[in-house]
Amino acid sequence: MTARRPRAYSISSVLARRSGLTSKALRHYDRVSLLRPTTIDSATGCRLYRGDQVAQAHLVHLLRSLELPLAQVRAAVAAWKPTTPQPSATCSASTGATWTHGSPARAAPCTVSATC
Repeated sequence: MTARRPRAYSISSVLARRSGLTSKALRHYDRVSLLRPTTIDSATGCRLYRGDQVAQAHLVHLLRSLELPLAQVRAAVAAWKPTTPQPSATCSASTGATWTHGSPARAAPCTVSATC
């Protein structure tokens, strides 16, 4: 019988689906030490991520989609500490754009009290 991974971990393909990043991008961000997996399974080579790394992956995806260079993304990730999960945000005051997990097409109109 094979040992089960702790529920607190996700493999890279699950993190990729949840964050909008590709598995290839996750491997690259691991190589450049931007988004490191918690552990790598020595038997299979699977990269395992903690559940709280999904928010960090979302941030990386958002910043890269804005075409920020890796150096600036690295600085932003280092400075950012998630406090409470925010599933969606709107900057409707200035642009009217609504974003949910990095995808404007699937977003439902909503607002967040944070400043834009």
